Amino acid sequence: MRVVVVGGGVIGLASALALARDGHRVTVVEAAADSLGGTSVHNAGWVVPVMADPVPAPGMVAAGLKMMLNRTSPLYIRPTLNPRTVKLIYQLARHCTVDHFERGVAALAALAQSSIAELDEWGAQGVTYAPSQKDGLILTSTDREKARHMLEEIHRHHDPKAQLLDVSDLRDLEPALVGEFAGGVFCDQQRCIAPETLVRSLADACTAAGVLIRFAATVVGMRASAGTWSVARLSDDTEVEGDAIVIATGATTDRIVRHLGRSLPVFAGKGYGIDLAAPAVTLRRAVYLTERKVAVSPTPGRIRLSGTMEIGARPGRISAPRIAGIRDAGATALGDWVRTTAPLKTFSGDRPMTPDGLPIIGFLPGYENVVVATGHQMLGITLAAPTGAAVAETLATGRVPEHLGPLSPQRFA
Repeated sequence: MRVVVVGGGVIGLASALALARDGHRVTVVEAAADSLGGTSVHNAGWVVPVMADPVPAPGMVAAGLKMMLNRTSPLYIRPTLNPRTVKLIYQLARHCTVDHFERGVAALAALAQSSIAELDEWGAQGVTYAPSQKDGLILTSTDREKARHMLEEIHRHHDPKAQLLDVSDLRDLEPALVGEFAGGVFCDQQRCIAPETLVRSLADACTAAGVLIRFAATVVGMRASAGTWSVARLSDDTEVEGDAIVIATGATTDRIVRHLGRSLPVFAGKGYGIDLAAPAVTLRRAVYLTERKVAVSPTPGRIRLSGTMEIGARPGRISAPRIAGIRDAGATALGDWVRTTAPLKTFSGDRPMTPDGLPIIGFLPGYENVVVATGHQMLGITLAAPTGAAVAETLATGRVPEHLGPLSPQRFA
């Protein structure tokens, strides 16, 4: 089968690699100039199934509305009268219930359960990446009871082997942590990697498997005849024809599927980050500052601080107050050098969000040969390998794997 994958980020490349290894002839079209030009490299770089929870959680929108005047807050909903943004906030609010959250956690856990094993399978097949010194994730807390509650939730939903940490445990695991913590939780099977090294290696693995990758190729039109052929028209007036199309375009998914007369409620949740040169005494593994909702990622030569969720943000702009808020959070955990060290890089990225906080994986309603793989919120690196496998299985069998039924695009039809 000839398959056109629209989108060359981590989800598109993972899908292309799985399809190529199933024997399909695959072409990837990507709007960025190279494999490092998209959002997939602007994140914490974590493979963390224990954090595979939907963003809409009980109290989330109410908390965001309270924080609307604080531009350094972990969650910021930009004041707006834009009808589309107002509608999205309303849809998010509808899903911030206990029942919705519990069902969402179960659906994400079903997808994420194979993430570590499939990442290791990639490694066995030659996909490489730059990791932190040690595996594992520490979730810190300034409140001992909150840490206990966090452990209970992780045990219930994700990892029965997670461990409660007291302050001495925390210092023993990571002497570089200097913050006033009351304890935390340790999950030992999680991974922290430099995401650009993974994305670059995935692109190389795709090429080695026979995938043709066309960079700087923007899709400006699309046609599909159910079960027969599909065509993506590009900005250079060329066309790429296949027997099937996979749409893995992240936050721009709705614009792409509109070429086929459909709409999907995928929108951008903006996140920010900063890279700093690693000090002499540094972290060895990933740390999540729970109260500040900031991820600290130590990979060779740098410390990356990332976080925040900004809804209704202006595209293409980096908010200095939000970067300052992330720096301040990092300084409370690692020391004042975080505030004063010149940055190697500051960045922002548009995370593909959905109203229920779940990815969209499956056939586009009304089409038997157009598969959508999008909406992975902050979990693109975590969920890339199992999503690629799911896309390949969907095209091979004509149906979405049974355990991924809750992620079907049909829920928005």
